[in-house]
Amino acid sequence: MANKNISKSRFIAGLQCEKRLWLEIHRRELAGETDEQTLFIFDRGHIIGEMVQTLFPEGVLISEDHLHMAQSIEATQRAVQKGESVIFEAGAKYGRFVARADILKKVENGDEEWDVMEVKSGSDEEKEVYLNDLAIQTLIFEGAGYKIRKACLVTINTDYVRDGPIDVKKLFIITDQTKTVRNIYKNFPAIMEKFLTVVDSEQEPKVAISNQRCYKPYTCSFADYCWKGVPEDSVFTLAYDRKKLAPNLYSKGIVKIADIPEDLPLSIKQIRQIQAAKTGKPYWNLKGVESFLNSLEYPLYFLDFETYCPLIPPYDGIRPYRNIPFQFSMHHLEKPGGELKQFEFLSDGKEDPRPIFMEALLKDIGKNGSIVVYSGYEAQRLNDMAGWFPQYAPAIRAINKRMRDLLVPFRNRDVVYPGFLGSASIKAVLPVLVPGMGYDSLEIGEGGAASLAYEKLLDPKVPKAEKDKIRKDLLVYCGQDTLAMVKLVEVLKEKVSI
Repeated sequence: MANKNISKSRFIAGLQCEKRLWLEIHRRELAGETDEQTLFIFDRGHIIGEMVQTLFPEGVLISEDHLHMAQSIEATQRAVQKGESVIFEAGAKYGRFVARADILKKVENGDEEWDVMEVKSGSDEEKEVYLNDLAIQTLIFEGAGYKIRKACLVTINTDYVRDGPIDVKKLFIITDQTKTVRNIYKNFPAIMEKFLTVVDSEQEPKVAISNQRCYKPYTCSFADYCWKGVPEDSVFTLAYDRKKLAPNLYSKGIVKIADIPEDLPLSIKQIRQIQAAKTGKPYWNLKGVESFLNSLEYPLYFLDFETYCPLIPPYDGIRPYRNIPFQFSMHHLEKPGGELKQFEFLSDGKEDPRPIFMEALLKDIGKNGSIVVYSGYEAQRLNDMAGWFPQYAPAIRAINKRMRDLLVPFRNRDVVYPGFLGSASIKAVLPVLVPGMGYDSLEIGEGGAASLAYEKLLDPKVPKAEKDKIRKDLLVYCGQDTLAMVKLVEVLKEKVSI
């Protein structure tokens, strides 16, 4: 195999894991399929990149794609020689390292100096992976002969509040990260040499799996390959593993939760999980469960929201990356053994869903009784609503006082089953306590997928038939969440005979 170049993205992959870098070049076919959410993030990045380009109307685009890196470098050099002052997607090569810069901007009245800018769709300009990205890019351009004056990040301004048409100049923040970048990349030459040795080797590096390494800052596309054969009840499912015991245990041949020695510095919650795994029997703290159940007052309302989190504020008064409720499901039980009723709302996607959402919720939720939720998410979103629409604030305060969090007894590990696999999420708990009821068979099975589905409802290019199916799937999913809470409370009541 001829010596391969290392792109900026592959360098960043190598910082996460050298094995990932090697696999990217030698065994790319082992990568898992890119999921819909990742593709959505890529698409959003392209949209943001195009918006930022409008800030520099004099800019020219290097159109050659990543498969034609040599041509993009040549095109960049021609643009420089032609005297272009702003170049989008500029290419450069330093040794066997190549990079594309989102924006390469010539310094006015400078001595052939340039500013390099990296555009990110995130909001945190201090994020480590962003700075590493900008650092290796700057190093490659300087190595290629460009005099770089500044290295800048272009990120989302989360303080921007929409008021009329989007003001692109206010939507983005350009921060000078030159000093930080130069401090970071002084260590990169040694890392670059090491990475060349890695990719030129015919041997796959041996790197231990880890929840940290394999899933942060991004989920590795080779995770399925590297984790093949790891049992679902592995030590990596140890709850609240803040001391990061799992990788060390696994390296010593302690593979399953049931094999973990109890003389380790474990919390009581972890001990309950391990004991359940060892015995195969569930753990119940009946006093804790009873305490939660005694806090419930009829009528009961089981409530769940679905939201989406648009980067670009779709309505006036909203900042970027704010969760906007577009759907709720609510199951209502007037008294023990009474008729179970369901109320639901799903925005049609044609107008701002928030005020219609609130009116529907206030109409259906009643004035008395406990509102059962799973986590504090619904209360947080209602607090957002109170900020946007002060007229609803008194009613929202009253609703939040009535909320009871069903997650609490599971998060406190008052109920622990081996099948929970260390998780307290409703997705983990439900199929264990209510066999035959779960999410795997649903077309939409989790909140992220629901958000993407709603964004499709907003897309005028999506056919009506597809939108009709999406609406049906969204209603089923959200309804499953609230019916799940009904069933879980029934299980808890049966156990403590309330």
